[in-house]
Amino acid sequence: TTVGSFWVASPTALTRLRNLLTSLSSSSVIRVGGNATDRLAWIASDRGSNTSTTNLYNSDIATFFNFLSTVGWKSMYALNLAKDSTQYAGNAVAENVAEATYIYNTYASQLTTISIGNEPMAFVVNKYRNPYTPSLYIAEYLPMYDAIKAANAAIPISGGDIGRRPEYNGWNSAYLEKMNNRPT
Repeated sequence: TTVGSFWVASPTALTRLRNLLTSLSSSSVIRVGGNATDRLAWIASDRGSNTSTTNLYNSDIATFFNFLSTVGWKSMYALNLAKDSTQYAGNAVAENVAEATYIYNTYASQLTTISIGNEPMAFVVNKYRNPYTPSLYIAEYLPMYDAIKAANAAIPISGGDIGRRPEYNGWNSAYLEKMNNRPT
């Protein structure tokens, strides 16, 4: 109920969460993002007293990665692809390059990959884009991928995470055909 409170809890609660995670695996990967990825804007400063639930601050990220270090887990970290919508006034490519660079430079040892966007096939339902097709997605994804790799080729990037719901099958098939340069 409090901004940033998930990883900051009572010592007993944190001990229980650590015990739960380490009993699952002594070294595993947790995916950060999901649907929240495309609703959060990264702010390259500490949160301070700000209570915004639509911004992700460096101090929030530090709290998360510090917690992961106590359980020996790594992270798949997701970048916001939807912020390039008409509601966002900034430069999504430049912002994501800066965020990916910050995450990699600061937390590379705890990072498995950075993904760009979450379930783009749901961008219409989530009101980020309408229409939104695999071709439009690839046209946004590739410049972001290229810019991040140009900034630092070592930054590990995975795709935009796509879902496995049956209603996504048509979108996913079309996307995979485009990404693999296979004729439709």
